[in-house]
Amino acid sequence: MVGIAAAAFSIAQALGGPFGIVTFGPSLVPALKAKAEEAGLGSKLLATLAVNTTDFGDPGTVQTRYMDEMGQLCREMHQRGARCVVMGGGPLAGLASKLAPNSPVPLIDGTQGAINILRTLVAHRVVENDL
Repeated sequence: MVGIAAAAFSIAQALGGPFGIVTFGPSLVPALKAKAEEAGLGSKLLATLAVNTTDFGDPGTVQTRYMDEMGQLCREMHQRGARCVVMGGGPLAGLASKLAPNSPVPLIDGTQGAINILRTLVAHRVVENDL
């Protein structure tokens, strides 16, 4: 099994230096911080920033509704010294590639990272092709 958070934090670790997490709801911040700690990266985590809303509504629409705000939070992470930013939360899958052209640092999509890791494992026959 390849986890989304594990993939994202592996990429952040490989890129090196301090990193940040950007997400769509303040209620997600404690769990995302805990995942970073669990991955052994607590000391490298600068901050976990979230869109300022108490009711983020339908998770399926957060990308379109909060794209500008999350882009700004990613730029803020860079200003704080982050060398990369993890986009935190499954509903943000695919958003990193949309925000990347306007980001001064790499943005990490954990879902895409997990898919790439799994493809590599399948290609090298580390796991069976029929997962």
